[in-house]
Amino acid sequence: MSKIKIVLMTAVVMFFALSHVAFAQTETGQIIGKVTDPNGAVVSGANVGVKSPDTGRELTAVSNEEGIYTITNLQPGVYDVTIQGQGFAPTTQRVQVTVGSKTSVESILSVTALSGETIQVVASGGVEVNTQNQELSNVVSGTQIRELPTITRNPYNLVLLSGNAVSDDPSTASNNTAGSATYRGAGA
Repeated sequence: MSKIKIVLMTAVVMFFALSHVAFAQTETGQIIGKVTDPNGAVVSGANVGVKSPDTGRELTAVSNEEGIYTITNLQPGVYDVTIQGQGFAPTTQRVQVTVGSKTSVESILSVTALSGETIQVVASGGVEVNTQNQELSNVVSGTQIRELPTITRNPYNLVLLSGNAVSDDPSTASNNTAGSATYRGAGA
């Protein structure tokens, strides 16, 4: 009877110890940034607006006393980031947010307003190197899910399109047939 209790207790401890891995998966990204003036001094209280040209969704934030702002829970896609500070000309940058990414937008506000100047920066698609936390991310688009051939029609099998994922399930690794599989980064 005591062996059963030990096995049960071990299973419960392992469940709680490993449960954080499942919750670490995220389907959204975030934009972080710092607002400064031309001299490099931080601009606190700057209004930051993020708008998706595809969906029209708008979110706002205000830079803190260190000039830093964070906008979280952004669905993957392109966003226009507009920053306005009192006494400064507004500036707009276009950025690409991917799943699990922390996209950095550093902005230098000009002191005088220029007539209609817009700065657009579009990040390239595909696999990008994240220099902040050494992660790779790749977005599998709806078009890829619809048009790429798969035997099982399971979109999670398309994870292998990312160059850093390998299958841990030997039944699917060699012949790409149906079955459950777990995927991990190639460096893990």
